[in-house]
Amino acid sequence: MLAALCVAITMTAPATLTERPSAPILTETLASPSTTASQQLLQADPNAPDHEPSFVEKYLSFQVANTGSKQVKDGLILGHVLGYLFYGVCGTLWGPVVATKDAEFTGDVAITWFLSSLLWGLISGFTGIGAVLIFALPYLGATAVFNELDRGIKKKGLAPVDKPPPTPGTPTPGTPPQPGETPPPSYAY
Repeated sequence: MLAALCVAITMTAPATLTERPSAPILTETLASPSTTASQQLLQADPNAPDHEPSFVEKYLSFQVANTGSKQVKDGLILGHVLGYLFYGVCGTLWGPVVATKDAEFTGDVAITWFLSSLLWGLISGFTGIGAVLIFALPYLGATAVFNELDRGIKKKGLAPVDKPPPTPGTPTPGTPPQPGETPPPSYAY
């Protein structure tokens, strides 16, 4: 019961946000649309090579990062299916490794799988929801492995870098303004 309470408190703790200036800065307001805190958190990459993942991000993650590499996203379904078909080491550890292109089986991957499976097994046993959570254990173990593989692929530099989409309201280079739109300063003069 105590473990469930600790996990619930950890997962619902508010994230720290950057402090907003008291007076709006007009150039920033006009140049880019305002983004909410949830959009900023979605854009942050928890598996970036320069980010040290927290204990919860590494071993108790519920999903693969939104900014996962193409290799991980391509092998996601097959890896989870193998995790359910061959429950245990064969499925939840080797399934994601086999299904992910450029994946490398390392000690970090094995330790992440072992600790994640152990912790989720303990949580399901001690909380009283073990009968329900037992069906999610292959998914949760494979998800931890996928996140670790994603970190490894990004550290090696094998992940293709996606350019961020242009912000709404700014024309892409080389496209003339549409009728009725205010042209950017470069077209206005």
